[in-house]
Amino acid sequence: GGVGYAAIALLGAELRPGIELLLDLVRFADHLPGADLVVTGEGSLDEQTLNGKAPAGVAAAAAAAGVPVVTVSGRVALSREQLHATGVRQAYALTDIEPDIRRCIAEAGPLLQELARQLARDWLDTRDETTHSTEDEPMTITVPLFVNGEGMSGGKVHHSIEGLPFLGAARTAPKYRFYAVRDEFPALWPVDEGGVGVEGELYEVPLDVIRDRFIPAEPPELELGVVELEDGGSALVVLLREVAHEARKGLKDISEHGGWRVYRAGLGG
Repeated sequence: GGVGYAAIALLGAELRPGIELLLDLVRFADHLPGADLVVTGEGSLDEQTLNGKAPAGVAAAAAAAGVPVVTVSGRVALSREQLHATGVRQAYALTDIEPDIRRCIAEAGPLLQELARQLARDWLDTRDETTHSTEDEPMTITVPLFVNGEGMSGGKVHHSIEGLPFLGAARTAPKYRFYAVRDEFPALWPVDEGGVGVEGELYEVPLDVIRDRFIPAEPPELELGVVELEDGGSALVVLLREVAHEARKGLKDISEHGGWRVYRAGLGG
């Protein structure tokens, strides 16, 4: 919190709700036209939900586009008026069908299935079958992914995203140090000062591909994060894990090269 307010005061940073940033990142608004229903939720819908948590952000965005929103949660502690004020048309809770909280926790899976059946009967069975085919493909959400090492075209792990839409060459904002890890792959590390821009490539990647193919191909020293690009945009990226940065094992600062290919060319690799 302290760092954030210092950045606002001294660097002109902008304070944004986390859910607002995530919805922009996954281009949520682009997927709303033609949608019949949006389902969101969390463990407990309560007063905290109203303070910018994910369900409230999703509901506000969907409601603004005229798409009905329902929630699924463990319990609901908000009044109908509070729910409607956030854009939620109806709230479904496990406690509606099983008042015992302990059983809700122990048998969450079967109870969620029953709740889903009820939701489908209420909202989907009455949709206009003349305009919606039962053969419709499930919605695929894609996000921009920035790669700066062996994930780039021609790299050792590019196969995990090969064939996906290439959005072009890109560069990070000058807010990162750039490391080689055992000279095998690079890693970005965010810094408050002394950062550089790093060259890379930008791809449009479905979230399930990131989950099933991209992340499993990445080294254990890296983790998924969000990078700021030179043009002010955001994209998913893999960053150096804090524990790996603190250990410093096999790390070499190659920030002066500004890119993995430039560095590898200097090594003759």
